Amino acid sequence: MRTFKGRFWQGLASAAAVVLLIAVLVIAQPQVESGDDDRSESIVRQAIAHYATHTQCKLEDIYKFVHQATFGPGHMQVDREQSAKYLLREWNALPSVDNGEHIFEPLGETYQRINLQAYKAEGGKVMDVLEAFMASMAAKSDTTLLDSTWTHTTRLLETTGLVPADSLASFTVRVRAADWPLYHHSEQYSKAYKPHYRVITMTEGVALMEKLGTWEP
Repeated sequence: MRTFKGRFWQGLASAAAVVLLIAVLVIAQPQVESGDDDRSESIVRQAIAHYATHTQCKLEDIYKFVHQATFGPGHMQVDREQSAKYLLREWNALPSVDNGEHIFEPLGETYQRINLQAYKAEGGKVMDVLEAFMASMAAKSDTTLLDSTWTHTTRLLETTGLVPADSLASFTVRVRAADWPLYHHSEQYSKAYKPHYRVITMTEGVALMEKLGTWEP
């Protein structure tokens, strides 16, 4: 069995390698005009990497990635009882076997997705995930950051030819007019990747690692 520590760093290294491979596509692009340039650039690069490596990813899935990377889980507005109910139901339906997925997938510098089955297979506890998720909901939403980051993401998607310009434009008009709503994963993405995760902060991720005996700082 791969150790929790090994899988954590392998996940980050894998993501970094993909970002490096596509760096030539983004290095010449103008910087995001925002007071959070570094954070925005990190989100954009991770989002493009995710899109490029998930062939069944649709536009709403990459938007969801950027939305989660900017807002975290706070936009869900669910209380602890509801969160526990949904998490327990999902957790109990998952087998305690390694699914080959990385435990963490970075969403820029602030948030990450924790793969429930991968964490469960390492002996992780569902209530620890719940505590991490609830603590991560405290972060405040930043619509300005989301707007600027999504604008830069769509610019790169258009430049690289990954998504037609007219599709990007119409989708952006729709979500901006609706004040940046949360989207579900597309049916195509859900069938291909069976996503079961929670969005938590990087800080909470470290706390989860420390609760497993396989992690060594």
